[in-house]
Amino acid sequence: MRGSRIGFAVSCLPLFAAGAALAVVSGARAAEAPTLRPGTAAIVAGTHVRCVEAMSSVLCRKLGGLTATIAERGAVRVTRGSGTLPATKHRLVLHRDDGFVITGTRGMSTYCHVYVAGKPVISCALDYPTLSHASVGFDMSDAFAVVVRYDEAGGRHELRTIKQP
Repeated sequence: MRGSRIGFAVSCLPLFAAGAALAVVSGARAAEAPTLRPGTAAIVAGTHVRCVEAMSSVLCRKLGGLTATIAERGAVRVTRGSGTLPATKHRLVLHRDDGFVITGTRGMSTYCHVYVAGKPVISCALDYPTLSHASVGFDMSDAFAVVVRYDEAGGRHELRTIKQP
């Protein structure tokens, strides 16, 4: 009787190992940021900020305020009152530690995520390892937009802070 229990336990080991491996892979996928689909607006919960994908770039805008754009070529632009965001069919609500990725046409990606510094802030930056020496990005909240640059060591340098109207 005892030998059959041990034999059964040994025969089940591959199933347990496969189940554990599947759980690890599923957990890793869940932690990755999803790709923002065309026609989807990413809405930062607790703010009036929305972001959309616009031809390999990310465009974030506070309703009635500033618009920040980051293009895959490495340019960040902040403008005041520049119209409306493109119409979208879907919504993705972002909370603390949520984010998304936009994959560009030249192999570069833009990664955006939400952090909380008193109030929710969305931070977007180019994510391309060989361009880390010239990586740029922006942060946007209901109160401000900040243009940033990252140095070779990954240090963050705020280049310009603009208050929201």
